[in-house]
Amino acid sequence: MRKFSLVVLVAILALMTACSGSPNGRIATPSWFQGEWYDTEGDPFTVSVKKDNIMIYQNNQLLIDFKSSLALYDHVIIDSQGSTDTSYQVTFFNTSTRQYMYINATYTESSDTVVFEYRDPTQFLGILLGRR
Repeated sequence: MRKFSLVVLVAILALMTACSGSPNGRIATPSWFQGEWYDTEGDPFTVSVKKDNIMIYQNNQLLIDFKSSLALYDHVIIDSQGSTDTSYQVTFFNTSTRQYMYINATYTESSDTVVFEYRDPTQFLGILLGRR
């Protein structure tokens, strides 16, 4: 269950794509989370985190760009968002399908790693990320 395939992420995008419009909120990631993160097990996932965006790649192919999705689909909103010195969470809500999607990240400073989890109603991606 640890692996996400391209098909699964396309399904996630389908959840987010019924209408178009403007976002109802902005992603605001903490500074410790910003940067390029790689799967520590050498698997094909990369997570790129900007001040206002999170992007998931598989085999160097962009699978999901959360900022763009929020800008394009006004029925997807940020329901909640928060961070501490070692954790970040954001909950997205699709008002059209009435479904939630979650991102949780927990940082361990001593190993400079992040436990990254993305969950939607049908799938789960959990990976340990590190920097190169």
